[in-house]
Amino acid sequence: MVFAALAGFAGWQDLRVARLGGVAGPERLKRHLWRMCAALTIAAFSFFLGQQDEFPKALQGPHNMIPPLAVLSAMAFWLVKLRRPGRRIAVRAAG
Repeated sequence: MVFAALAGFAGWQDLRVARLGGVAGPERLKRHLWRMCAALTIAAFSFFLGQQDEFPKALQGPHNMIPPLAVLSAMAFWLVKLRRPGRRIAVRAAG
């Protein structure tokens, strides 16, 4: 249900952006950042927490929460950094 809700939210945003004609600059970076980090977080949680029985006993435990939380922390850091007003971000046009 969580994945379906996340996919529904992303789809709703796609429709909204398509109706508005697209986004550019920092808004496009933020959009890309949360989508890529959301996918990486799901993959990291699935690997490190969902497959703990496949790890050697010495590597099993609560410290396996570190990689997924590191991804979430990096995403939060960059989203906050991109949100700061007055901050100019140089973005090259794809071409």
